[in-house]
Amino acid sequence: MNRKGWAFRLKQGVQLLLVVALVSALADWWRSPKVPADAAQMRLPESAQTLAQASQNDTVVLYFWATWCGICRHTSPALEKLHQDGVKVVGIALQSGSDAEVQRYLREHNWHFATLNDSHGEWSRRWKIRATPTIVFVRGGKVRHSTSGMASYWGLKARWAAVSLVSK
Repeated sequence: MNRKGWAFRLKQGVQLLLVVALVSALADWWRSPKVPADAAQMRLPESAQTLAQASQNDTVVLYFWATWCGICRHTSPALEKLHQDGVKVVGIALQSGSDAEVQRYLREHNWHFATLNDSHGEWSRRWKIRATPTIVFVRGGKVRHSTSGMASYWGLKARWAAVSLVSK
């Protein structure tokens, strides 16, 4: 292939990447959760801290997921890896059964991030979650970024790092 052919293909590739990035950003915007007015004062599971206290000096990742969600089975290992890296990850299991069923599911998959069981959908209604999974990055008690759907470890790590750097 000659030089013009490569330049044309490169140009097409860059245009395709830009379109995919734009569509992804628009989907994230449309599916972004609506933050409840009292979100900063919500108590976190396995902690006496509020969301504002926990995110004062660190970025906290809220992970809205469900045992019945197929995409969550692929995304949850990435969140577990972030948790193992020392990132504060708080899972909110959406209408996934009893506390015992959610804890058994977490054990079966060897996931250890703190998880609140939203068995009646109260958290998902208050946050107006439109897609599962939804991942929310909180710093200083404020939502700084959110995404939904399939996510990789490196994509989440990059978002976490960007929020942590920009929001200092």
